[in-house]
This record gives sequence, structure tokens and C-alpha cells, in this order.
Amino acid sequence: MDPSAPGQPVELALQTPLGRRPVLANRYRSDLQRAGIGTARHGFRIPVGPRATTITLRRTVDGAALPWATA
Repeated sequence: MDPSAPGQPVELALQTPLGRRPVLANRYRSDLQRAGIGTARHGFRIPVGPRATTITLRRTVDGAALPWATA
């Protein structure tokens, strides 16, 4: 979430050895709603195949690498 625009989805870029793919973080997450974070529509889902051995996720606006976890 961008604190300066909490109602806006965040544009991300997924980079794997197979290429780069844009991702929009706009999925609802109940845990974000309970925590009072923005509109709670800042989640995302990215299906990747077994050949994606190295994955980097970055914010498009500034290129900052994001930590992430699988769920």
C-alpha cells in the first residue's frame, strides 16, 4: 500500500528467469481490513510454474524489491 494513496492498488512487477510480468495488488484481504490498512484491497495472487526457480517482486513506481511469502 502506498500511504500517500491508500485507496489505490499498487502496481508490481514479477521477474523470473522466464521473463517479467506485471501484477496489480488489488485483491481483498480480510487481515488488512482487520488491521485498518487502506481499503484492504492490496493483496495479489501470482501463479508461477516449477521452472520459476528465482523470483523477484518489485514495486513498479520505484523498483523497490519486496519481501514476500507463499500462502
